[in-house]
Amino acid sequence: MRTITLIMIGLGFFGLAAGNNEIRDEIIFSDVLNGKEITRLENYLVYYKYNSSGRTPANEWGYEISVNGENYVVETGTNVNVYPGGYAISGHGTKKELLTRVRVGDIVEIDHGSLAIAVKRNPVLSAAFLVEKSYADAQGWAAAAADNYIRRDEAAISNLLNELADEYQKTRAIIEQGNYTAATVETLEKIAGRCEEIAFEIRYRTVNSEPLEIRALWHRPNASGISESNLAGVKSFTAKVKELGFNAIYVETFWNGYASYRSDILETHPQVAYYYYGEEYGHDYIAALIGEAKKAGIDVFAWCHTFNAGNNAYRAKAVKDEWLLEDYQGNKLHPNVYGGSYYLDPSHPEALDFIESVFVEMTEKYDFAGIQFDYIRYYDNDYRASPVRDSGFGAHSENKFKEATGLSGDVRTLVLNTAYREKWNEWRQANITAAVKRFSEAIRAARSDIAISAAVVANVNIARDTYMQDWPTWVNRGYIDLLCPMIYTGSAAAVAEGARAIKNRAGNLSHLAAGIAPIYYGYSNLVALEETLSAGRYGGASHFASQNVIGDPAFEAALRNGAYRTASISPLSPAGVVFEKAMEDLLAYCEYYRDAAGDNYSVVKNEIDEIAGMRRENPADYEEIIKRLKHLRLITAYLSGDSLRENVNQKITRLIDVLDVKISRELIAMGYYDPESGPRPDAASFDYPSPGLPPVAPGNGDKPKKGCFAGQGLIALALIGLLYFRRRKEHAS
Repeated sequence: MRTITLIMIGLGFFGLAAGNNEIRDEIIFSDVLNGKEITRLENYLVYYKYNSSGRTPANEWGYEISVNGENYVVETGTNVNVYPGGYAISGHGTKKELLTRVRVGDIVEIDHGSLAIAVKRNPVLSAAFLVEKSYADAQGWAAAAADNYIRRDEAAISNLLNELADEYQKTRAIIEQGNYTAATVETLEKIAGRCEEIAFEIRYRTVNSEPLEIRALWHRPNASGISESNLAGVKSFTAKVKELGFNAIYVETFWNGYASYRSDILETHPQVAYYYYGEEYGHDYIAALIGEAKKAGIDVFAWCHTFNAGNNAYRAKAVKDEWLLEDYQGNKLHPNVYGGSYYLDPSHPEALDFIESVFVEMTEKYDFAGIQFDYIRYYDNDYRASPVRDSGFGAHSENKFKEATGLSGDVRTLVLNTAYREKWNEWRQANITAAVKRFSEAIRAARSDIAISAAVVANVNIARDTYMQDWPTWVNRGYIDLLCPMIYTGSAAAVAEGARAIKNRAGNLSHLAAGIAPIYYGYSNLVALEETLSAGRYGGASHFASQNVIGDPAFEAALRNGAYRTASISPLSPAGVVFEKAMEDLLAYCEYYRDAAGDNYSVVKNEIDEIAGMRRENPADYEEIIKRLKHLRLITAYLSGDSLRENVNQKITRLIDVLDVKISRELIAMGYYDPESGPRPDAASFDYPSPGLPPVAPGNGDKPKKGCFAGQGLIALALIGLLYFRRRKEHAS
């Protein structure tokens, strides 16, 4: 986003407003700063002046307001921009709550001697400032979109800018009149609110919308505000999801120890057990959701609370007491802010058998695009807390630990020793990793065309040390097709940084769709939009959750008219479909900006046309395609305009990255690549069956099993041999 120099209201206006006795300030809060340029600790309020980084040194867990040189608030959120001549106020804990009350246009007063701070809102000054800022921001966003070759609806943006200009002139007229009555003040405030809305709408319409990414929504049945108590409700829900641009739903399927479907193992969850979905689906909510979502072109994943066995209100009868873990204090109900949760023992063979049977059942019964492991971890631990917080105890697990390590004595006493605690952590991490491997293999054995996903703690160290989630190992060993790290913060920069680091770690072994939850945690729609864009740059976004997205008109608009205004194909779709759609988009983008591309545009177009016509039936074909795409990326130097070239290169790079992962997933699935044994082999070193031939199991130099690329090539070429191919790897690769 380009930096906008704000248009400042004239001094005459300020004098008039300040001199009107009827205008009274609203005090938002008053407090005392804990210091200037110091480390922001818990419940601290800290002053940071502008520095060359344009940011404060505080982490992303607090909240900040950015203030300009005239003491007006110009930005709110986490890790705000700090502008020359200005400063930021950064808060954590109780002080964060104070700052969340502040709006753009509020006025900050600081006594630098006593460090007293007050934030107030003047009905005229604050409203007028917001109008000025909205007008300036909108013009800047529109200009930046043009400069950066963002495809957009120029007519719609022009109309919005004209409306904003009209509102701006109304504001100027009120100010010039100067006689501020209660009515004129109310009018000013309404104009300011409308101007901000228009500016935000222009921002939505001027961001990039990526046509190749995962756009997923976590969903608890009936939680979105759209009743799913009948078939009409399910259709309304899926239509809304489609309207907002999503291409995947993670629906709670195994949760609280219950099933959302009709199970032979589990009770159906009371929240969906008694509804009827017509003759086609009967009383089966999951069947109805999958059926209607497929009609809308939306993938449905079974979101499963793997080792979380519910709570006192909901606990499955199928779960036996001896399978439950204890916390450090001996409680089987692990206390938390939701009233506590039960956890199954990842070392107990019967508990593992039970969970595996649930996964296999849902895989065999329903056409899920994927299964998502959530709560595939131990409850958290903190040995600094009083009382100690940790999970994994109980007679069975403690005995298994002592058998594995050769230790003796009371485990709760042993783990107070740091050296033994490290062994304790490693043993528990190994249990979770073994479970991921076991469940993944069982699911794929039941249906080979399914994707395995995992929702994980994003920070690697916290994931391993606190929750026993060694997810880098899961990725490195090829267990996971789609990683969903939960990057829950109010900072789009933190989302981008986290997603980029995780993508680099995952390499070409797993797709990525970072979990974000800005609305859930109370951040603004603009923050939510920027986080969506940040996650999208590295594969896609998983939004938590449907109840925070659906029914929020502003955020719906940010998706519908902004980040998701262009229909997107999921990277989990068949390779042929992904390739075809991505190449169509690339060519359409280049054609749209053909005049700007320069006289040598034909060189690039001819290369695109040749690549689009390449054979695409197996992994070796796609390795050749990647080579040509890399060459295409080089010859984009023939295009005029730095931004245009950059955008084209980003599209090419995204397609290369997706196809590279799909090659890995396919070779793993066919048994020709074990990530633990070494680097990925050259796909051209294997023989593949001709289209329409039955698969051949690998072994002793035999040809590989049928892969997704042959079938996907048939899809792309519309050949009749498609019927001979199972849907294997369409999602898995």
